[in-house]
Amino acid sequence: MFFYRSDGRIRYKNAQVGVWTMEINQSELILEMTAVSGELPLGQAIRLCNSEHYKRKLITTLKSDNLINSFAKDGLKGYRLTGQAKKSLLAKNQQRYTFYLTGNTDTNRIRSEYSRRYRLHRISEVFITMYNAGVSIFRDKKPDIFNSELSMPMPGQAKLFQIPAFYDSREVKDLGAETAKINNSRFVGVFLTKTDIYMVYNTGNAVMKWNYKSELRAKALISMYLCQNKLSGLYSKKDIKAIIMGDSMDTAYALLTTGGKTKRNFFVIDGTFDCFLYIPNDDTGEMLLKILKDDNIRYSLDLTLKKDLLPVSSQFNVDNDATNTDGTPVLFAYNMDLPRIVRFNASLHMHQLKGVVICFDFQKDMLSRYCGEYISFQTINRQKFERRFLALP
Repeated sequence: MFFYRSDGRIRYKNAQVGVWTMEINQSELILEMTAVSGELPLGQAIRLCNSEHYKRKLITTLKSDNLINSFAKDGLKGYRLTGQAKKSLLAKNQQRYTFYLTGNTDTNRIRSEYSRRYRLHRISEVFITMYNAGVSIFRDKKPDIFNSELSMPMPGQAKLFQIPAFYDSREVKDLGAETAKINNSRFVGVFLTKTDIYMVYNTGNAVMKWNYKSELRAKALISMYLCQNKLSGLYSKKDIKAIIMGDSMDTAYALLTTGGKTKRNFFVIDGTFDCFLYIPNDDTGEMLLKILKDDNIRYSLDLTLKKDLLPVSSQFNVDNDATNTDGTPVLFAYNMDLPRIVRFNASLHMHQLKGVVICFDFQKDMLSRYCGEYISFQTINRQKFERRFLALP
């Protein structure tokens, strides 16, 4: 629950203890997110303010104070920091901003090429989604895992890692020369939870080009560095999964239906990752990330969904999470695991069986378009879920 103050700060209520616990200056948050993004997409600032009117007021003030400028070229519009803003942020917190605001880096000396700016915008969208979901994104709030010279805590000390945490691709590539072989990879970062490593992609509003070999090399590098070396006591190779983000659920439909229909290397569910989740870059995606980063929430939700169902069935070799009393296989699709949805749908069609998909209400329309006649749907009401499991009003 948020309360807006006249000085540009927001306070939020910790629903678990019922008290006001923190203040966040929205103006500072816009500057911070612009700093780590290099260029903040014009349409994303609203996600840091929760009010269009208030966003306009803050942006006007930041411009008049000579802290941000607008920049538009080739159809991309965004906000950039002024030199004055960079100096102010560096003086305030060098550990957080030096990596982004010094040297000849993409976030400090921004190139005008469309492809470079487009990538900055895509990474910025992910930063905002992660931040709003309560994931650590700032360098002073998470361990410097991709510094090969630093040692990490011993196994069993995962809490010292301040996870969940997100590391953008520039932080990963700070490893040095060994990352040259993954320069063609489209991943925008790595997301760590207590149990899993997720390589993160952002396809925006269109299906991205997908090069199987490049992404396989990127996965191998993360596996070697984190699972076999840096964090070998916490993760194994099987813990590497993937998240693909996009503008809307329509993008998820395109991902499910476009792959393999052209000769070009577009994204296909090709086996690079056994688990490949789709998360929109909006408030619904933020909610899905909150589920993903908290094992207790996932366990409680699955337990609730299974309450009136029977155990998993292997009768027809159909991947499922439970069965109805009549033996119909049931899939929990609320996490939008694309390969799993594809397998479930294909198996039912092959065997001409009926099936049930359980998903959130905002996912149903897209999934029903994709799945077809063999599958019926049961939906989770988002508002009721948030009240019960996230303690939101």
